Amino acid sequence: WDNGPDSPVKASLQCLDMLLDQTGVDRSKIKAVFGTTNTFEADGRAGKSLTQIFAEEAGLVDDVKVSDESFGCGGSAIGVASMYEWLQNQHPGTYALYVTQDWPTKMVRDRNVEALFSDAVSVSLWTNGLEVTDIFSAKSTIADSALGIVGGFWTMNGKEVSESASAVPALVAEKLNINLKDYDIVPHQPNAKLLETMEKVYDVDLHKEVAREHGNPTCSGAFIALERVLNDREGSTGANLEKDILVIPFGAGGVGGFILRNKKS
Repeated sequence: WDNGPDSPVKASLQCLDMLLDQTGVDRSKIKAVFGTTNTFEADGRAGKSLTQIFAEEAGLVDDVKVSDESFGCGGSAIGVASMYEWLQNQHPGTYALYVTQDWPTKMVRDRNVEALFSDAVSVSLWTNGLEVTDIFSAKSTIADSALGIVGGFWTMNGKEVSESASAVPALVAEKLNINLKDYDIVPHQPNAKLLETMEKVYDVDLHKEVAREHGNPTCSGAFIALERVLNDREGSTGANLEKDILVIPFGAGGVGGFILRNKKS
């Protein structure tokens, strides 16, 4: 996109149109929008998040519920857990959208660091008919102060960030009392090097094609990677077809990560 302030919203609205066209779901069936974004500071919209602006412009029902968990890439930990809890209390057939949007180039400028980020958004459609066995969020075991987080942003100390991210799978395994080797793990996509480090720590294979091909797609990373894995499974390709899927996003904002575990079928 053109990296203007409206670019993430425009791209997300295009994703939504394609999603509804492919699924045949009517907009009137969507009763909530959840997301992980930042607040908007331009064009008289200061204080509104990208999720709120997306919901206003998406042509949804007037009383649509909007919830934004702005905790950086790991915010999807809280956002998806909140969405799933809300869906379980709705009538069957109720739909919710989960949206991730970001301004990667603006992020780089604000932090005055040299880094490559991909421009990426993700819009996914969820309903309370999903077969999900576990979903929860896990706080990082490393304090914000030790990570150098100031005002919700990393100071880009790679060693501490790597240690925090690498601790997430252990938190998940302990919480669920599972062996990570029993699952097809779809992680957040910060960079291939970090994922390779985590593979050595846990002696598992992690999906990292998205990071290798597109760089860091920020908050959307885990969902883009999950779409890749699901498409591969439809074509009966991939090394772990016999295993259930484990999704583990992690990131800044003091959020360690979350686990979405579903049946391989």
